[in-house]
Formats: sequence, C-alpha cells, structure tokens
Amino acid sequence: MNEAARHRRFRYVARDKTGRRSAASLSASDRNAAIAELRRQGLYTVSLEVEDGDDGATAASGSATAADPPRASATARSSGTAGGRAKREKPPRPLNLREQATLVEALARLIEQKVTPDRALLIIGRGRTGAVAQAAAAARRQVRTGSGLADALVKGGALSDTAASALMIAGDAAGDTGGALSTAARVLNGRVSARRKLISGLIYPLVLLTVSVASIALVLVGIIPEFRPLVDDRFELVPPLGRMVFALSAGLTALWPLVLLGLLAAAGAVAVLARRGRLGPVLLRVASALPLLGRAVEDNRAMLQLRILGSLLERRLPLDRAIAILALAPSDPQRLERVRAIGKRIEQGEALSDACEAEALMPGSAIEMMRIGEETGTLPAMLLRAADDLEETSSQYMSRVLIMIEPALVVLVGCIIGVSLYALFTAITAVNATAF
Repeated sequence: MNEAARHRRFRYVARDKTGRRSAASLSASDRNAAIAELRRQGLYTVSLEVEDGDDGATAASGSATAADPPRASATARSSGTAGGRAKREKPPRPLNLREQATLVEALARLIEQKVTPDRALLIIGRGRTGAVAQAAAAARRQVRTGSGLADALVKGGALSDTAASALMIAGDAAGDTGGALSTAARVLNGRVSARRKLISGLIYPLVLLTVSVASIALVLVGIIPEFRPLVDDRFELVPPLGRMVFALSAGLTALWPLVLLGLLAAAGAVAVLARRGRLGPVLLRVASALPLLGRAVEDNRAMLQLRILGSLLERRLPLDRAIAILALAPSDPQRLERVRAIGKRIEQGEALSDACEAEALMPGSAIEMMRIGEETGTLPAMLLRAADDLEETSSQYMSRVLIMIEPALVVLVGCIIGVSLYALFTAITAVNATAF
C-alpha cells in the first residue's frame, strides 16, 4: 500500500487565535497527525471526523477506533432507531453549580492534555452518570454541529454561569481554551466552596436553634400552664413580668397547632429548595442581610469579581469589554449597578482603581493592589493576588463569626428560659406571700 492509500480525509471545524471559525478537510495518516497539522497551521480543533470515502470499511474502522469507542458504530448501524429514541428523550435538566464545576473541571483536565472538545465531552459522557453525563452528551451534539465549546455547553444546559462562559469565550479567542477552562472551574469551585462553608457552618447553629425553640415551647406550653390554677384567684397580685409570661403561654397553648403547621411547612420548603439546588442562594441572601455575616458574603462576592476580572484581563481582553462581561456575572442587584457605573466611568477615561473607589465596589486593600498594578503594568496579576488575599481574609472572618453564633444562641436561650422560670416563681411567691 502506497503513502497516498494510507492517508485518510478528515473533516474538521477549528478556530484560530482571533476566534474566527473555519471548516474544511485535510489529508493525514491518522487522527493525531491531523490534529498536529491543524496546530501547525495555528488552528485549534473544535471537532474532527473521518470523511466517508470510497473505502467505506477503512473509513468506518478509522472512525470507530480513532474518534469514538466501539459503541458508537453500533449506534451508527441503527441510526433510524436512535433517531426515534432521541426524539423521545427528555431534554437534560440544567446543572446546578456543583455539577457545572465538576463538568468544567473535567473538561479542563482533558483539553490541557490536547484532547479535542468533541472527544473530551464523549469521555465525560461515558465516564459519568446522571445529569452530568446527559449534559455532556447534549453539549457534544452541539459541538458536532459546529458550535463553539462555550456555546455548546450553554445550549446543552451544562453551563448557566455567565461569568464562566465568558471566561471560556475569551480563552477560546486567545487560543487558551484549557487555561480558560481551568480558571472557570476555579471560579465555580470558589462559589461552591463559599456556599458549602456557609451551609455547613450554619447547620449546627440551626440545629441548636431548633432544639432551643422546642425547649422554650415546652416550658411555655407544658410547664407554665400547670401553675396557672395556683394564681387564678389572685391574678391581680401577679407582677407584670409574670402576667406577660402567663399571657404568652396562654396564647401559644391556644395556637400551637397553627405554629406546628407553620414549622412543618417551613421544613418542607427547605427540603424542596435543597432538592432543587436553590437552598444555597437563599441562605446567601439571608446571610447577606445579617449584620455580621453580611460582611463575609460581600467580601466573597468582591473576591469572585476580582478573580473574574483578573482572568479576563490576563487573556488580553480590553478593560471595557471585561467590565461588560463582569456585569453579567451573578451577584446582588446593588453590586451589578455599581459595576455598570464603573463601566461608564472607565468609558469617560477614569482608571479602574479610581472608579472602584468612587463606587465603593471593592475594599481598600484591593484598590491599593489595583493602583500598584496600574502603575507597574501588572494589573491582571495584581487583581488575582488581591482575590487570593480577600478569599483568605473572608474565610477567616466567616469562621470567627460562625464560631461566635453558637455560644450566643446558648446564652440567648438560657436567658429566655431563665426569665420565664423567674417570672413563674415570682408570681407564685407573690400570691402565696399575700395569702399568708
């Protein structure tokens, strides 16, 4: 067999360093040689398939061994049946934040090993189960139609985080898809870690609060009503604090079915939110409204915005474009308005540090790092360094706050129970002293 006979025709879709897409075909001995030739031409492979030629057996064999595992050939032989099954398939549900981080991190590892996006998504889809596998398969179908990796993940329901998709688009345009995926995975994992830390830190205080409320309810509903007959005849002699406790006990005793029903409804709502993956955002909103935890949540949001902005600028994206992408990242409405205002200030010629300081978007330490980066021409690196410092500071502060919540709850519950018992015994003492 001569040299020409050993070569096959490959159909490819690729991007160059500017992000421009091209689709054509080339001749190569195997898949790896085709990828190497595209890389020599400055192209980054999006998809690569063996063209159907005269030698159908050879093409089919090459496609089965180089592009897909053997299961793919069985699917090809029953395309009509597979098409019917595909029509009946339910669309995959959108991945939650943790699942998105898992998928993007796995993609980053494979892409950095020079695996094509098409092949990487196939490997992930075959190696995992559940929603991640379904999302990878849906994204792969989009890639094989010519969509970019970021677009394919969004359309396939595998990626809903706008900041992560923007990072991937910027990295794809800069020819650094693997690095952009790694950064996007780090951003997603940072958000997952912050939520997990907050939720795990609040579990014990919530359990303690539940037990405390149950103890207070037991005292007010089960114990204090037993002493009411002792003071009914001379209730006017009961001190004001005792009257208040007896009134509260009577009201709670009369309404306890409604109170119990409300608590059960709240527990059911928490369970539904947890099953749908929405408990984390709700807890974050609650935590941001609290006086002490609010600062930790704000620092964490600032850290994520610094990391996203630094990663975008590191890939040589213009500052105004990077700010526009940052405005798409999930955050509270107030911070988003500040980001948009910063974008307008930058369009008017202000420096990033001055704009952030005027809009109070970042803490003072981060603004100092910005000014150093602007002076030395190392703004992306300084933004990432500021994000690392802020992440460490926020983590330490949140740990201290969560540690203080537990003894505070114990003291509060002890005071409530103590005051209730004090009022009860004061009332009994006052009545008995008058009687004798």
